[in-house]
Amino acid sequence: MARRKISAQRAILVFVLCAALVSGGSAFFSRKSEPAEEKNKKDEKQTVDATKSSGKGTAAASAADAVVDAANATEKLIRVAVLVPSNPTMHHDLKQMIMTNLRRLPDANPTMEIRTFLDAGPIPTLPSDGRPLSKTARLRNRMIDAVGIEDYDYVLWIDSDVIEFPADLPTLLISENPTGVTAPLVLIEEPGPLGPNQFYDTTAFTLKGRAYHRPKDNTPYVEGRSVQLFYPYVPIQPYLDPPEQCVMLDGVGTVYVIPVALFTKHGARYRDHPSLTEHWSIVEAAHQAGMPVCMHTGVIVRHANLPKWGDSWHANAR
Repeated sequence: MARRKISAQRAILVFVLCAALVSGGSAFFSRKSEPAEEKNKKDEKQTVDATKSSGKGTAAASAADAVVDAANATEKLIRVAVLVPSNPTMHHDLKQMIMTNLRRLPDANPTMEIRTFLDAGPIPTLPSDGRPLSKTARLRNRMIDAVGIEDYDYVLWIDSDVIEFPADLPTLLISENPTGVTAPLVLIEEPGPLGPNQFYDTTAFTLKGRAYHRPKDNTPYVEGRSVQLFYPYVPIQPYLDPPEQCVMLDGVGTVYVIPVALFTKHGARYRDHPSLTEHWSIVEAAHQAGMPVCMHTGVIVRHANLPKWGDSWHANAR
């Protein structure tokens, strides 16, 4: 199968800047993966290969088969850009965890061409920023602009302080909801500050039809708007038997996959939101484009318990 090559200019950018992030600096970083049968192509010398590790993920058979069938039907790989916004001051061990997990992706998703890009900033704070992480919207837009988004079918965002995720994460999420925005269940690394299996991003993950409940409230958890802190996370609909695996939501964050068409066709851009974070601008665009937005409750990832690593929880207000 023929594979689209990256431009020489982009390849040089990838190669020259990658060392800065690995050594703890702040720079744009990319790791490109490709199918095993094409690893010996000459253009591979222009990139940093992230396909050295081996081992399959633990995708459910039905999910994996669905993606395999799709790839066979079109006779081409599904192209996924994995974008990882990072922080130059992030704990060294957390950096190693995310890099180890990212290297597992190519072998565990054989029907996909996966390229991974990390950007550690720095992004300056502006007087107009309404919250400490307002600049993250600018960081995400910078990454979208830098990677040549039109060369891909999907974007998978993974925050750099996510320390556990299944190696077949792209396959699981895309096969469940190929035309929409899909997030996994994002829990806090144990022990959770309030108890086991505590949900992480209750600011960005909002219940269906509830995103504008108490719109001026920018506290991390808003009763009746946020996904619940503990199981079942989303109130169970008694008429669903068995419960749906992909639960429709208003908002998602932290980790999610998006069809590239949302950016290239619908012109979506990240903008900060004082109470729902920068993710809402993209998810709102997805709703307007008729794309389903859901959380896959059968896929669990773990976000670092930040105080354990000498950091504080991300604040949503000054």
